Amino acid sequence: MGALTAAAFRCRVAGLAHVPTNGGALLAYNHLSVLDAIFVGVPVGRLGRVVRCFALSEDFERPLLGPALRKVRAIPIRRGAGDWDALRELAGVVE
Repeated sequence: MGALTAAAFRCRVAGLAHVPTNGGALLAYNHLSVLDAIFVGVPVGRLGRVVRCFALSEDFERPLLGPALRKVRAIPIRRGAGDWDALRELAGVVE
């Protein structure tokens, strides 16, 4: 994904030095597009960190997107449902 992103977009990364080298961390960013998780995940992944993100539960049912989300171990979240199971899973990941 990193090579494809670099070829298609001119990205500027700021604040990478604030990502801890080990232990749990929560990365929060303004959601601007469906590609946000890629633009955050690729630079942080290059630091050797594993990045997990939320994805809409209905996206897991899409033919190409669903398998990709499962492969990167995205956490399904139900929009507008107060999805405490997804939040508990995320808390476990950060812990």
